[in-house]
Amino acid sequence: DWNLYSLQWAPVSLDGKWLVLQDKDLFDYARVERKIPATKELKVSFELMAEQNDKGLLQIEFLDENGIACSRLELTPDGLFRAKGGARFGNLLKYEPGKTYKVEVELSVANRMVIVYVDGKKVGQRMFFAPVPAIERVMFRTGAQRTYPTVDTPADWYGILPDAGEQEPLCTYRIAHFKTASADKDAGAAFLKYKDFKPYVDYFNSMEDENIAQAIPNARASQWMEENIPLFELS
Repeated sequence: DWNLYSLQWAPVSLDGKWLVLQDKDLFDYARVERKIPATKELKVSFELMAEQNDKGLLQIEFLDENGIACSRLELTPDGLFRAKGGARFGNLLKYEPGKTYKVEVELSVANRMVIVYVDGKKVGQRMFFAPVPAIERVMFRTGAQRTYPTVDTPADWYGILPDAGEQEPLCTYRIAHFKTASADKDAGAAFLKYKDFKPYVDYFNSMEDENIAQAIPNARASQWMEENIPLFELS
């Protein structure tokens, strides 16, 4: 499930397999965010299409539990797909309007590194621009994050926003087949963790006395499952 920030002039909608973000708002954006369990070695894959490459901005960020981003990918109004590393950006490729790209991203908290693949080909890697303890959210946003007002902004302001009430040209971005997978030791997929199932296994095995010798004692059932039964997701 996605958390949505959907507006009159920057709506989020479904169109078949696509999650669609549109934006014609000068002062705001559309945003979707997926919450995932805390993961240190994360793989993210999705299909991505932009209906234009001469305007608009799509930012893809990977965040911790407090919303602090460690890495960002962008589709720029100059037709570039790029990755942010520190204060600088590295260009990954030039994207075409209406073309579907298969994007795969590998993020390592330990190495502070992101590696990006497009259509199965490695297109670049960048250092994280901020350290995080783990990644817990993936966010898509049709504009830059607002940082104004700040703590030093005057309390009273009597100006008028330029072009208030005007629209900008409509930009549309499409996302499909979004999936995460964890390479952490304790998980086969970022949405499934053995620790979440252990209480159920222990409760089931405590319902009756263990009066028959078993190859796997009830007390070790959960540990055996963790070591021998893989977890997987269906999309």
